[in-house]
Amino acid sequence: MNRHHQGHTLIELIVSMAAGSTLLGLAMGLVHQTMTMSNVSSERASHDRDSQRLVEQFRSDVHHGEDVRSTAESFVVVRNDGHMVDYRSEGNDVIRREHRDGNTMRRESYTLAESYVATFSKKQDQQQATLEIRFVPDQRGYPERVDRQITASAGRYRRLVNLGDREDAVTRAQESP
Repeated sequence: MNRHHQGHTLIELIVSMAAGSTLLGLAMGLVHQTMTMSNVSSERASHDRDSQRLVEQFRSDVHHGEDVRSTAESFVVVRNDGHMVDYRSEGNDVIRREHRDGNTMRRESYTLAESYVATFSKKQDQQQATLEIRFVPDQRGYPERVDRQITASAGRYRRLVNLGDREDAVTRAQESP
């Protein structure tokens, strides 16, 4: 008599379940790694957007300003129409406040990624201001590096308006792109 078995043995079921759970574990690790990389790239894109907005606003403020001043807690741009703009770096946040006649007219916040800080400085011999965004690592083994740096000349907008289309080549050469 020939018997036909119409099922699977217990060994076959255990082997197939072990193989399936191994593949599922590998797939979960891959999904976790993909989600982690997605979060990292999203944070980096947000940092890039905010730091670029900060750079563009800083450049515009300095170009429209007549004077730049650096104090212990803030960096101030003075415009000839009575406006003052101050920048404060608080951890990885940069706060921009626009004042007129002692009243705050506008406040903006730029949040940089963790481990990034912004510093402001003024060149003493010229009316130039520098914004530098640096990576300052929390852990050992990573070098500190400059992420973005911009130098802008105070009063450049007024000079350009006065010159018309003839831009001062010396001023253009002194500033960063």
